[in-house]
Amino acid sequence: MIFVTVGKEKFPFDRLIKIIDEFVKAGEVSGRVFAQTGSSGYIPKVLEYKRSLGFMEQVKFLEEADIIISHAGEGTILLCEHLGKIPIVFPRRSVLGEHIDDHQVELTQKMSDRSNVLIARTEEELIDMIKNYKTYIAGLKRQDNVLDRKYIVEYLKKICGI
Repeated sequence: MIFVTVGKEKFPFDRLIKIIDEFVKAGEVSGRVFAQTGSSGYIPKVLEYKRSLGFMEQVKFLEEADIIISHAGEGTILLCEHLGKIPIVFPRRSVLGEHIDDHQVELTQKMSDRSNVLIARTEEELIDMIKNYKTYIAGLKRQDNVLDRKYIVEYLKKICGI
């Protein structure tokens, strides 16, 4: 299963949702693809989606996903790291009205040398990483699960105000 999450920002991330919707519509993927679309105005044509997920519901999707595609949200990236998942991160861009600044682009630049995240900066890179995910992660080392699950879940609930 592929799980797509754009977080709970007040800013829409139509670009990512539309890319994935068109990818699924083109028959480029088999199996379930589910997206948490947040405040995005784009309504998927074929993609299974829900605007908002509860924290534990999101954790369940992250745990079950074979591929995770995410905005460059620190909470989601930390949670993926804790779960031993290697997400494909696609940052929001302020010039496209996806956020007020480019902190997500800056975060991904700082993370570019990490071995537990894939960073897609363009639609072409994103599609290539989805299609060839197993090849991309084959050479990467997943981080050891150093924090216990209860601690990280409680910590993220606290900082997210849940």
